[in-house]
Amino acid sequence: MTTIDDLIIRYGIVGHRRFYEREKVTFLKGIAEEFKKMGYPVEIKVSKKGQFRSYNLYVGNAKEAGTVVTTYYDTPAKNFSARPYRVLSKANKGFSYYLSTFLPMILIVAFGLSLIKMVVMPHWSDDRLTGLNVLFVLLLLFLFSLTLSYRKGMGNRKNMVRNTSSVLVLIEAAKEINPLEDVAFALTDFGCVNYLGEEMVKRHIGASWKNKQFIMLDVVGASGNLVMFASSSFKQTVIHARKMFQDLRLIAKDLDKAKSKQRKIYPNSLIIASGSLIDDELVVATKDHALDKERIKQVAKLLGSIV
Repeated sequence: MTTIDDLIIRYGIVGHRRFYEREKVTFLKGIAEEFKKMGYPVEIKVSKKGQFRSYNLYVGNAKEAGTVVTTYYDTPAKNFSARPYRVLSKANKGFSYYLSTFLPMILIVAFGLSLIKMVVMPHWSDDRLTGLNVLFVLLLLFLFSLTLSYRKGMGNRKNMVRNTSSVLVLIEAAKEINPLEDVAFALTDFGCVNYLGEEMVKRHIGASWKNKQFIMLDVVGASGNLVMFASSSFKQTVIHARKMFQDLRLIAKDLDKAKSKQRKIYPNSLIIASGSLIDDELVVATKDHALDKERIKQVAKLLGSIV
């Protein structure tokens, strides 16, 4: 039987980065097999918006289930500042985000232009196709391919907490609630960018998504407080969870209040996350080197008890 340590090695160390498209596809194919082995039906859906393709994995029947548990599986761009991640914040994209996204491409373009001006143009021959001309063309094509590869920035390499930990909770929770009946899982794309994967969930389900309950997991493997941000429809669920898991010292926050700093993607939603609660906002340090293994098991049991 696969242990939590096996999963940490598989998805936190070997498949640690899900930033580029090929990495996401490889990850989803592998984790789909994980759920298949437990007897769950799985489905990978692709959507295209602009120049990017996004991929969601559905476990169980999200169209028929009354509750859908979601977590984004993609990993963030490398952050060049110490600014912490603010859990599902309405204003997460500061200067550091745009710097990490566009700096690599700007550097590549600047290098390419300098190369053309200082090396290519002085030595370019219009008389014949020389070996040096061919080399210049190949070099420029290589630089162009780099700009395409890094148009979203450089992928961060250490992503134990964000959001590998939440993915591991889903795998562990699947053991707790097997077989799925009135609940489905959705592993969503672009949670580190614009939550496009969550919009894909709505389109996948259809008009009935407004009548469903959604539980969202985010950075649950971080040390610190375990917090449940809940809309009014989850009030009794939170009360039940806090009674059953008193040792976790769950903190409950109102997601419906006007001044809530958390993003409310679904009308009936519960956000489970971990981190440091500062001024009513949950934050996690930028450095993402390790996760709380026991917290993963605890949240999996918590999730299994409330769905």
